Amino acid sequence: MKIRRVMPFALVTASYMLLTGCAHGPAGIPQISAAAGAASDRNVVARALDIHPSAATEPPIFTMPTPDYYDDGYQPSVTFVSNGTLVEEHVASNGNLWYHVGYIGADTVTWDTSHQYDDGVQPSVTGDGKDHVFEVHRSGEGSDRLYYRTGTLQGAGSVKWGTSSHYFDGYNPVASFSGPKLVLEAHTNGSGLGSWDVATIDGTTIRWHSGEKFDDGYHPSIAANARGSALEIERGSKAIYGAYQLYYRVGHINAATADVAWDKRHDIFGLTKESDAFSSVSLDDAGHVIVLYACEYPSLYAGLTNSYGWCTLTGTLGADNLVHWVGPRVFAPPMNYFVELHNLSSPGVAMENGAAVGVAEQRGKGLYYATTLLVDRSNWIGDRLTTSLKGKTLREIVFPGSHDAGMYKGSLGFSGVAQSQNFYEQLTGGQRYFDIRPDANLYAWHGPGEGYGAYVTGASIHSILADVERYMREGHREVVVLKFSHWGGFTPTADAGSPYIKLTNMIQSTLGAYLYDNNGQRRLADTPLSTLLPPGQDRGVVLPVMDLPGSFKTGTGAKGIYTYRDWDSDVKDGTEITVYDQYSNTTSLSRMQDDQLDKLASFDGTMEHVKSVPCDLFLLSWTLTPTAAIRGSAAAADATLAPKLSIVGRNKYGRIPNVLFVDFYSWADPADVAIVANARF
Repeated sequence: MKIRRVMPFALVTASYMLLTGCAHGPAGIPQISAAAGAASDRNVVARALDIHPSAATEPPIFTMPTPDYYDDGYQPSVTFVSNGTLVEEHVASNGNLWYHVGYIGADTVTWDTSHQYDDGVQPSVTGDGKDHVFEVHRSGEGSDRLYYRTGTLQGAGSVKWGTSSHYFDGYNPVASFSGPKLVLEAHTNGSGLGSWDVATIDGTTIRWHSGEKFDDGYHPSIAANARGSALEIERGSKAIYGAYQLYYRVGHINAATADVAWDKRHDIFGLTKESDAFSSVSLDDAGHVIVLYACEYPSLYAGLTNSYGWCTLTGTLGADNLVHWVGPRVFAPPMNYFVELHNLSSPGVAMENGAAVGVAEQRGKGLYYATTLLVDRSNWIGDRLTTSLKGKTLREIVFPGSHDAGMYKGSLGFSGVAQSQNFYEQLTGGQRYFDIRPDANLYAWHGPGEGYGAYVTGASIHSILADVERYMREGHREVVVLKFSHWGGFTPTADAGSPYIKLTNMIQSTLGAYLYDNNGQRRLADTPLSTLLPPGQDRGVVLPVMDLPGSFKTGTGAKGIYTYRDWDSDVKDGTEITVYDQYSNTTSLSRMQDDQLDKLASFDGTMEHVKSVPCDLFLLSWTLTPTAAIRGSAAAADATLAPKLSIVGRNKYGRIPNVLFVDFYSWADPADVAIVANARF
């Protein structure tokens, strides 16, 4: 009997129950059943993605957030078998082969119960998109006999498998459907040289056609699409300072003759290590390519050895038979604390209809998965103005938010650092609500509070605003909120030459072309996107909001800059925008989750003290508050954002979480969560 672990590590608690279909949460928030709602959740993903106009021409924008545990095992492989449905295979510690059926919904996966289906190692599974799967594996350690099975997806999360049949001898088998009746397969022989073969399927009859050897290559990964294109990824045979070059070659499938004409191989900007030197590739019918591969890089923490993680490459297969990879910045290993500590290896990847799922093993300690939407996060609002965001006001939208957004670098190393990217990168990555805390010298700062003397400084406000201006100048039709608060070492006043006046002057001189003049016509949060971003306007809007002390407010001289009040403010004047922003102040993940979801359940849209003033937005503070470096706790919180939010509906007052507030935002993919939530709410 296979033993399944309940928790991957002590810090991550009951949140992982969501991955098995058990929905729970505060009673005041309607919960969407993860099991019963799987089909409707997939429709939400489709609605969120079908409106992306450039999906057929642009390479997928692929990010891999902090992964989630789903089972024990080794050497996972994953495929989409039909719309929104996955089949995953892996090896158990006793050499049995197991599989899961999974359902992608929002940007998480609900995994059904695991089932044993065979014995062996090195499984690879591929789906034809019409409920049929084809699987290859090696019979066991110490054996070179390769076997295949066919299967059909059944109800109740199961696959009906055919007989296991021997087809060749070798190692590291991989397979990929090309249309419903042809499978491309590759494997290596004892010396590592790669070979490829083709199987044709006629009903229940499988016919193997003779293939040929590649000119070189170890640990192949292979992908094919219904248009007859094939792509093979491999590592080289010679080490370069202990690492191995990755290569790819493009193939052209002749379905009539069951043959593949392969072009010469090309190198890739990517190095993998011999240990766990596996890669996985996915190719869709539009020619989009994703490569997930095991890589090693120095740890960012003293005392830790080098770490194995997953690195990603994305691109598009062109008419010139070359893969056009996206910029080198995407190639860099992710600065992910979880990966650095948990050594992910043996990756697998699959994509379908604008979504991708990656799987990997954590050095023999468990299996993890992550999902990502293949969307243009730099234009996610503008791309949806006539669809999922049509007719909505700011109060009716979910925004991804960056906590301590200016602390992407710090004067004391990692201390106080809460993000890993500058503002231009955060904006390009989809962030739209930014927490900026200026000190008297107009630098971002982080510390225990005014009057304590010592604090950490981050980026200059000048560089932050310059990044915002650069992004807006590119023509993105987006709404960006810059919230200024937590004044470090000074109190805002209207005195000439004060830090506050210098700040507002800097905002107006740098971003004046993108500021919005409300003219007091309505509450800022009641402004429709169609007013902020009217048809024909080729630019976006920046909304600077100032959290000011007492009854002080921006005044008429600060055109396009608005006064902000917290929910617990007792000031009636200067409430142009109000936000419920009450963080949990805990290092306990479960306490933070329960606290924030309880607060969302009870949020009725009114201020605590001034009931005549509405509280416009609810900020979900999905952050922990450690006394030391933020990095150590951010990954645990970030990993649970998508699973938790995917089952949360409107509360009994009809309110939604308007700002998803996170540290190290790229680990949580809050833009993906927001995109799907905006299509659902």
